[in-house]
Amino acid sequence: SLIYHENTGLLVDPNDPEDMVNQIKNIILNNDLRKKIIKNAYDFVSTEYRPEALIEPIRKCFVTLVNYKKAEKR
Repeated sequence: SLIYHENTGLLVDPNDPEDMVNQIKNIILNNDLRKKIIKNAYDFVSTEYRPEALIEPIRKCFVTLVNYKKAEKR
Protein backbone atom coordinates (compact mmCIF):
# COMPACT_ATOMS: atom_id res chain seq x y z
CA SER A 1 0.00 0.00 0.00
CA LEU A 2 1.18 3.51 -0.70
CA ILE A 3 -0.69 5.32 2.06
CA TYR A 4 -0.42 4.39 5.70
CA HIS A 5 -2.66 6.42 7.99
CA GLU A 6 -0.77 9.19 9.79
CA ASN A 7 2.50 7.87 8.41
CA THR A 8 2.57 8.58 4.66
CA GLY A 9 -0.86 10.20 4.42
CA LEU A 10 -4.31 10.32 5.90
CA LEU A 11 -7.02 7.80 5.16
CA VAL A 12 -10.64 8.85 5.38
CA ASP A 13 -13.96 7.14 4.93
CA PRO A 14 -15.19 8.45 1.55
CA ASN A 15 -18.78 8.11 2.77
CA ASP A 16 -18.18 10.15 5.92
CA PRO A 17 -17.83 13.90 5.21
CA GLU A 18 -17.32 14.61 8.91
CA ASP A 19 -14.31 12.28 8.98
CA MET A 20 -12.85 14.09 5.98
CA VAL A 21 -13.34 17.48 7.66
CA ASN A 22 -11.72 16.20 10.85
CA GLN A 23 -8.70 14.83 9.00
CA ILE A 24 -8.25 18.08 7.05
CA LYS A 25 -8.38 20.05 10.31
CA ASN A 26 -5.95 17.60 11.86
CA ILE A 27 -3.34 18.03 9.12
CA ILE A 28 -3.73 21.82 9.13
CA LEU A 29 -3.47 22.21 12.90
CA ASN A 30 -0.91 19.52 13.74
CA ASN A 31 2.47 20.74 12.45
CA ASP A 32 4.37 17.70 13.74
CA LEU A 33 2.01 15.28 12.02
CA ARG A 34 2.15 17.27 8.78
CA LYS A 35 5.97 17.32 8.79
CA LYS A 36 6.10 13.60 9.62
CA ILE A 37 3.75 12.70 6.77
CA ILE A 38 5.66 14.87 4.29
CA LYS A 39 9.01 13.33 5.24
CA ASN A 40 7.75 9.74 5.34
CA ALA A 41 5.86 10.05 2.04
CA TYR A 42 8.89 11.60 0.33
CA ASP A 43 11.22 8.91 1.70
CA PHE A 44 8.82 6.13 0.68
CA VAL A 45 8.38 7.36 -2.89
CA SER A 46 12.10 8.15 -3.26
CA THR A 47 12.96 4.58 -2.26
CA GLU A 48 10.17 2.53 -3.82
CA TYR A 49 9.81 4.44 -7.09
CA ARG A 50 13.43 5.26 -7.90
CA PRO A 51 14.41 4.37 -11.48
CA GLU A 52 16.53 1.40 -10.38
CA ALA A 53 13.53 -0.15 -8.59
CA LEU A 54 11.33 0.21 -11.67
CA ILE A 55 13.75 -0.99 -14.34
CA GLU A 56 13.95 -4.66 -13.33
CA PRO A 57 10.19 -5.40 -13.44
CA ILE A 58 9.96 -3.69 -16.84
CA ARG A 59 12.99 -5.64 -18.12
CA LYS A 60 11.45 -8.94 -16.94
CA CYS A 61 8.19 -8.08 -18.70
CA PHE A 62 10.05 -7.27 -21.91
CA VAL A 63 12.03 -10.54 -21.77
CA THR A 64 8.83 -12.49 -21.18
CA LEU A 65 7.17 -10.86 -24.18
CA VAL A 66 10.18 -11.48 -26.42
CA ASN A 67 10.34 -15.13 -25.36
CA TYR A 68 6.59 -15.49 -25.94
CA LYS A 69 6.91 -14.08 -29.45
CA LYS A 70 9.85 -16.40 -30.19
CA ALA A 71 7.84 -19.39 -29.01
CA GLU A 72 4.92 -18.37 -31.23
CA LYS A 73 7.12 -18.41 -34.32
CA ARG A 74 8.22 -22.01 -33.77
